[in-house]
Order: sequence, then structure tokens, then C-alpha cells
Amino acid sequence: MDLIILAMDNVIFQDLDLLLTIISLILNTFHVLKKMDGGELLLL
Repeated sequence: MDLIILAMDNVIFQDLDLLLTIISLILNTFHVLKKMDGGELLLL
């Protein structure tokens, strides 16, 4: 969580919603990847 805190320190509060959206997309991507077979991970 330290990385998120550091990112928030460097962002304007108006951009906070955008930052949270990006973080959510990243977390959702990892969640989907964990459901995939190992072979599909090679597409990255």
C-alpha cells in the first residue's frame, strides 16, 4: 500500500478519482488473470 500512498502524495486531488479508477482497473486485470489458465498468461 506504500506505493498507492506515494502516488496520492504526488497527485492533485482533482485527479484522485482518475487514480482510483486506474488502480481499480489494474486490480480487476490481475483478478481476471488469476482466473485464466497459465498458458493464457503468455499473451502478456
